[in-house]
Amino acid sequence: MAFDGIVTAAACYELSGLLKNGRIDKITQCESDEITMGIYAAGEHFTLLLSANAANPRFHLTTKKKEAPLIAPPFCMVLRKYIQGGRILDIKQSGYDRVVTFTIEHANEMGDFGRYRLVIEIMSRHSNIILLNESDRILDSIKHIDSSINSYREVMPGRPYIAPPPQEKISPASLDAVASIFDSPDFSDTMSRPDKYLLKNISGFSPLLSCGVCDMPGDLKENTVSICKKIRDCEFSPVICYDGEKPKDFNAFDILTGCDVKKFNTINSCLDSYFTEKDTAERLIQKKSTAAKNIAVAIERCERKLDEQNETIRKNSDYEKYKIEGELLTANLYMIKPGMTEITVDNYYTDPISKTVIRLDENIAPNVQAQKLFKKYRKGKSSVEQASSHAAETQAELEYLYNVRQALSTCTTDEEITEVRIELKEQGYIKFGGEKKTGRKGSSKKPQPSKPMKFVSSDGYEILVGKNNLQNDTLTMKTASPADMWLHVRNVPGSHVIIRVASVEGRHEIPDSTISEAASLAAFYSSLSASPQVDVDYTIAKNVKKISGARPGMVNYYNYKTIRVEPKSGT
Repeated sequence: MAFDGIVTAAACYELSGLLKNGRIDKITQCESDEITMGIYAAGEHFTLLLSANAANPRFHLTTKKKEAPLIAPPFCMVLRKYIQGGRILDIKQSGYDRVVTFTIEHANEMGDFGRYRLVIEIMSRHSNIILLNESDRILDSIKHIDSSINSYREVMPGRPYIAPPPQEKISPASLDAVASIFDSPDFSDTMSRPDKYLLKNISGFSPLLSCGVCDMPGDLKENTVSICKKIRDCEFSPVICYDGEKPKDFNAFDILTGCDVKKFNTINSCLDSYFTEKDTAERLIQKKSTAAKNIAVAIERCERKLDEQNETIRKNSDYEKYKIEGELLTANLYMIKPGMTEITVDNYYTDPISKTVIRLDENIAPNVQAQKLFKKYRKGKSSVEQASSHAAETQAELEYLYNVRQALSTCTTDEEITEVRIELKEQGYIKFGGEKKTGRKGSSKKPQPSKPMKFVSSDGYEILVGKNNLQNDTLTMKTASPADMWLHVRNVPGSHVIIRVASVEGRHEIPDSTISEAASLAAFYSSLSASPQVDVDYTIAKNVKKISGARPGMVNYYNYKTIRVEPKSGT
């Protein structure tokens, strides 16, 4: 993992300089495996985060604020009892392992001072945060590990603390020892994978750091010793590696290749930025995925319902024949003799007149049979009319859901996803209560509406693009003036686009070049964004009307023209 022993050493070194002799004035536990401590040191306030999360275990200073629960978890209460108000005496790493101990002095109720140790162990799914007393017995831990899970090393209140076994590797601070590994016969045997050799022999090295050192130009031995000297002297140059706009990894040294990097002055700011961005990205993906599943379920239900309605229409599409047979049978009752099973009559509804065979039930009177035919006609007609009406409603609902799905796909912020979810909740598709309730006064906050995207054409005209149905409705029905230009991709889900006429002073006729640019944006922010050419309709905003009783984003428009363009993002 990226949070290796060297990153641990860098973070420990920085925190020692900042937090030593600092006082812990607040402890919160916002997540089941994560705590934050407010620390006042050298005239400044800091927030230290300690996380035993299996996917992202870590410790660093953070600027991110989280809502604390009304009732503190038991581990948080233990920490408040023993170390809140205490003074940090020391912050020490065990060798170059990912185990860090905070030694804290705290006075008890009687005013007697005692020393406690708060240990964070960064070991993937085995990560933990443990509070020890002066006798190194466990007071509590954020994760309890009993003998059924680990018989050698229990982590339970009252048990003696057993440290993780140290790695039998060379310390990077021992430069001569590091240099000597390259003279070993084992080195020549592993030249095909020198990164594996570094990982195996040098304490604190991760696969990422090992590969980074091997990718450095020049001699591997000299590069390795040089990096180890910087580790010994605490000369770190932290960076985040990006895959496009997404944070991919981080390192204590600027030696990563094959990616865009962002440099930081401190490892703490690097870690805080990385995990904040990663956490935000992951939460957005999760939140978007949840909404997407709700939409997919609703679309599947609608498509299934539409298939059933169309099947009903298909099965009853010949209902007219029952009316004709009933009328022909009524007109020819005098021809029917007892025991007849069918009768052939002239069908004067066809041109020219043809012969029609009507089957008879010899056990039922002919006039009763005629009434049955009329009843089948009325039932079939009613079924077709109801199914057709319902199919039209279902088709409209499907178009709306396709539109919401398209809007969700373009969401890039938490606010935009929240707006889509609120819309789905208001339309009855999901059970979502909006913002998280805290139980305090003003327990729920109404999220601020997000704003549409804004572009400026080459002619200087302002172009606004809605990213969801709520934005589309506001943009089209409230923001746009009657003379503004309105654009939308023909017959498929997409954004409403507005060209503001008044955005260029003294000009009232929008140039074709601006219309083309706005149309390209409308095409890009639609379900046809991957198509080479897209038809986009445009008209003045006063020709766009909200459909009475329709769902958000659904409008009618008339007196429009169409332009074919290539989708472009406008960036």
